Amino acid sequence: MIPMMCFTHSEGQFRPITLLSALYRNWARLRTKQMVHQLSKVMPPEALGFLPAREAAQVWLNLQAQIELMMQQNQNYSGLSTDLKKAFNHIGRRQVFKVAERLGMPEPLLNAQQKFLGGVTRRFDVHGDLGLEIASSSGFPEGDPLSIIAMLVVDWSYHTYMRVFCPKVSAYSFVDNLTLAAREALHVAHAYFALRTICQLFGLSTDTEKTYVWALSSPERQRLMQLQFPCLFDASELGGPITFGAARRNRVPRARGEKLKTKWERLRCSRAPQLQKYNVLPVSPRFFGHRHCMVPTTAALLTHMPWLSGVQQSRQLELAVLDQTQCYA
Repeated sequence: MIPMMCFTHSEGQFRPITLLSALYRNWARLRTKQMVHQLSKVMPPEALGFLPAREAAQVWLNLQAQIELMMQQNQNYSGLSTDLKKAFNHIGRRQVFKVAERLGMPEPLLNAQQKFLGGVTRRFDVHGDLGLEIASSSGFPEGDPLSIIAMLVVDWSYHTYMRVFCPKVSAYSFVDNLTLAAREALHVAHAYFALRTICQLFGLSTDTEKTYVWALSSPERQRLMQLQFPCLFDASELGGPITFGAARRNRVPRARGEKLKTKWERLRCSRAPQLQKYNVLPVSPRFFGHRHCMVPTTAALLTHMPWLSGVQQSRQLELAVLDQTQCYA
């Protein structure tokens, strides 16, 4: 069991990891790479998890670009973001194998995985003491490379379902992180209940503590708040700061800077050359995970670097601007 946060006190705050044999993992890793390559041909472009040439930054980058486009055109835009609660541990096996069969996956591979999962047992290791064997009839072990295929099948079903029943809504997914966006709040609310329906078909549920809504106008916010979820003006989505409105908000990058105060202090006391210190600064694109992040957030972070003089901060900002200019060239 791996703790999911600093202070864990309940079973829901741990993530179970299954250790499998090296021989099986090597075989499963090879089969997984082959199947991921095949699935990438049918997965929609909004599905960004576990697929080649796709990354988490594309979710918040595309969403932020769409928000800015809507603001320039003075149009409404609303959305919702949620996570699946312990997705790998609750995915229904029968449903996944039925959909995988319809997708044309090799029957020998599906049969082999079904038999393997049926014989898997777990033991809890608590301070070196092993518990009794526990079998399961649902879920896919997080230590099994083939579990990636199961999650991709769920994501494909989610996008297909949303495309049919909520065609006016843009649906994004990165593994178990699901995002909805539409021009009207009512469409987002309808899509949320459709999302819950497809999740229930696979034995999954959304995490209400990680669910939030947003909108660009006050009337749309009032409508979405009827879902009883927090309505945010900015958020950190898959590691990227997003602002839902015209106001400049740097709460997320400032919070990151606050967490690095001890690092700033060590850098201030270090006798290393200044240029060597620059190489460890969290400026774009290294800090934000994508080269297309905005320069103003870098300027906000510089205020949390007390060991830099005003001239040095200006020089660091020039380097960041030059870095982004080269990215867009």
